[in-house]
Amino acid sequence: MKWKATWKYLPVNYNADLGEVENLTQRTVFRNNLNGEKLKLKFSNKYGRVPLAIEKVTVARKDAAGQMRDCCIITKDGKETIVLAPGEEFYSDAVEWNVRAGEDILLFLYLKERQVIQCSASVWSTQTTRTQYYPGGYRLETGTDGWKESREIYPYVDADVNKADIIAGVTEILLYTEEQVKTIALFGDSITHMSYFSDALMNRILQEMPGRVSVVNYGIGGNRILHDASHAPALVGEGSCFGPAGVSRFEEDVFGEDAPDLILLLEGVNDIMHPYVFQHPNEIVSAQELIQGISHMIDEAHRHERPIFVGTVMPFWNEEYTSWIEEGDRIRTALNSWIRQTAKADGVLDYDRAAANPEQPDRMKDGIHIGDGLHPNTRGGELMAETAFRLMQEKAIL
Repeated sequence: MKWKATWKYLPVNYNADLGEVENLTQRTVFRNNLNGEKLKLKFSNKYGRVPLAIEKVTVARKDAAGQMRDCCIITKDGKETIVLAPGEEFYSDAVEWNVRAGEDILLFLYLKERQVIQCSASVWSTQTTRTQYYPGGYRLETGTDGWKESREIYPYVDADVNKADIIAGVTEILLYTEEQVKTIALFGDSITHMSYFSDALMNRILQEMPGRVSVVNYGIGGNRILHDASHAPALVGEGSCFGPAGVSRFEEDVFGEDAPDLILLLEGVNDIMHPYVFQHPNEIVSAQELIQGISHMIDEAHRHERPIFVGTVMPFWNEEYTSWIEEGDRIRTALNSWIRQTAKADGVLDYDRAAANPEQPDRMKDGIHIGDGLHPNTRGGELMAETAFRLMQEKAIL
């Protein structure tokens, strides 16, 4: 028997107020691929500058008919009300609670007190994780009447072009299972964080390997390999949400609590783009510098005796980038050439070849991105997941 994460994301350092809530129920539905006999949660206010007060937390499962079953109150040190100080994270008490692979987990957080939310996990694709909000008290149900979307609750989300679901207070769900579960950790930037890739991979694994594999997401939107968050005065929080450099956070984020069985690494596009987009010419990087950064993370994985697959960087052509796109693409092409040829990684995920337009290889195929030529959409995520799943089978990882 062992505790394994069925869902895990990183808290984001927004360095800003996302919005104010009061008398609000946050309901998240998680697609689950593990069999468990006990459950516990990780609560997080890691980047909050004010306390976070959660009046009540309830977990339930949703059966095949869509009915809510086995509601259970989650506590900390036997207390229902949970208060996290600024910067604080901890695990809940464990509860006896049975769930099977394929059954959704429902999580309700009741935020009774008026308070500002400054720290959360977030997702964009909603295939395996879906959050809605009831701004009228404590409510346990699976219906939709009166429930709001994140953009209706959080001004931060409403102001963003891409609307994320905000998941305040919780960053991990652990199940106690007797199965021999393998964990796949996805590490990267917004292409990972937005979850079109991880959702597609999770759906494929749930179909093919129920109860046997868990997918955790360590993506941070805007993240770079070599530099900390790009300073972006025009953005809320001035870009703090982009997080620390990949080479700095890799050890803690991937191996800080429970070492995964496999790491899928995709990062580097922001190292190429951000110095031009945010006008930081002193941060322009070479392909060789990116190779050194990726090599460092490969070495870290191998030091922990874990295999790591590295992904090629997909095209990012956009008509707004014409002044520097050719130079940026030369860096991308040189980096990808090394990734394909290197013997350092345990496998190569050639997302570039899967996503590139054969007639214009510096651009993504039509219909597989969200409209910006950079971020895969649902179909793009499926192409990435198929690439990853095929390689994992070839390498006998699963």
